[in-house]
Amino acid sequence: MSYKLDRKVSSHNFSDSDLLVVKDIPSNQLDEFKNTDPEYYNYYIKGLSFFESLSNKVKQTYNNTELWYIYVFDQDLKNRLLTIK
Repeated sequence: MSYKLDRKVSSHNFSDSDLLVVKDIPSNQLDEFKNTDPEYYNYYIKGLSFFESLSNKVKQTYNNTELWYIYVFDQDLKNRLLTIK
Protein backbone atom coordinates (compact mmCIF):
# COMPACT_ATOMS: atom_id res chain seq x y z
CA MET A 1 0.00 0.00 0.00
CA SER A 2 2.97 2.30 -0.13
CA TYR A 3 1.84 3.26 -3.63
CA LYS A 4 -0.62 5.66 -1.99
CA LEU A 5 2.21 7.67 -0.49
CA ASP A 6 3.87 7.95 -3.86
CA ARG A 7 0.55 8.93 -5.47
CA LYS A 8 0.70 6.00 -7.84
CA VAL A 9 -2.10 3.78 -9.02
CA SER A 10 -2.14 0.20 -7.86
CA SER A 11 -2.89 -2.71 -10.12
CA HIS A 12 -4.77 -4.24 -7.17
CA ASN A 13 -8.04 -2.96 -5.83
CA PHE A 14 -8.57 -3.87 -2.21
CA SER A 15 -11.89 -3.39 -0.53
CA ASP A 16 -12.10 -2.75 3.18
CA SER A 17 -13.41 -6.28 3.65
CA ASP A 18 -10.26 -7.64 1.97
CA LEU A 19 -8.12 -5.76 4.48
CA LEU A 20 -10.18 -6.32 7.61
CA VAL A 21 -7.87 -7.91 10.18
CA VAL A 22 -9.18 -6.73 13.56
CA LYS A 23 -12.55 -6.34 15.20
CA ASP A 24 -13.70 -2.74 15.38
CA ILE A 25 -14.32 -2.23 19.07
CA PRO A 26 -16.45 0.75 20.07
CA SER A 27 -14.73 2.77 22.80
CA ASN A 28 -17.55 2.04 25.25
CA GLN A 29 -16.82 -1.71 24.94
CA LEU A 30 -13.03 -1.59 25.34
CA ASP A 31 -13.16 -2.25 29.08
CA GLU A 32 -15.02 -5.51 28.47
CA PHE A 33 -12.09 -6.76 26.38
CA LYS A 34 -9.66 -5.81 29.14
CA ASN A 35 -11.11 -8.63 31.24
CA THR A 36 -12.28 -11.13 28.63
CA ASP A 37 -9.33 -10.96 26.23
CA PRO A 38 -6.46 -8.93 27.73
CA GLU A 39 -3.97 -9.91 25.03
CA TYR A 40 -6.25 -8.65 22.26
CA TYR A 41 -7.09 -5.57 24.33
CA ASN A 42 -3.39 -4.67 24.74
CA TYR A 43 -2.70 -5.21 21.03
CA TYR A 44 -5.69 -3.06 20.11
CA ILE A 45 -4.66 -0.25 22.47
CA LYS A 46 -1.12 -0.27 21.06
CA GLY A 47 -2.56 -0.03 17.55
CA LEU A 48 -4.72 2.93 18.50
CA SER A 49 -1.71 4.62 20.06
CA PHE A 50 0.24 4.05 16.83
CA PHE A 51 -2.57 5.65 14.80
CA GLU A 52 -2.69 8.67 17.08
CA SER A 53 1.05 9.20 16.60
CA LEU A 54 0.71 9.44 12.82
CA SER A 55 0.74 12.74 10.98
CA ASN A 56 -2.41 14.23 9.48
CA LYS A 57 -0.99 13.55 6.03
CA VAL A 58 -0.87 9.82 6.76
CA LYS A 59 -4.34 9.85 8.34
CA GLN A 60 -5.73 11.57 5.25
CA THR A 61 -4.02 9.07 2.95
CA TYR A 62 -5.11 5.84 4.66
CA ASN A 63 -8.40 4.87 6.27
CA ASN A 64 -8.56 2.96 9.58
CA THR A 65 -8.94 -0.44 7.93
CA GLU A 66 -5.85 0.17 5.81
CA LEU A 67 -3.90 1.38 8.83
CA TRP A 68 -4.81 -1.75 10.78
CA TYR A 69 -3.69 -3.90 7.87
CA ILE A 70 -0.37 -2.03 7.72
CA TYR A 71 0.02 -2.23 11.50
CA VAL A 72 -0.44 -6.00 11.48
CA PHE A 73 1.30 -7.07 8.25
CA ASP A 74 3.68 -4.42 6.88
CA GLN A 75 6.37 -3.44 9.39
CA ASP A 76 8.45 -1.60 6.78
CA LEU A 77 5.57 0.64 5.75
CA LYS A 78 4.51 1.03 9.38
CA ASN A 79 7.95 2.38 10.24
CA ARG A 80 7.96 4.62 7.16
CA LEU A 81 4.60 6.11 8.14
CA LEU A 82 6.06 7.13 11.49
CA THR A 83 8.67 9.29 9.74
CA ILE A 84 6.18 11.29 7.64
CA LYS A 85 5.36 14.72 8.98
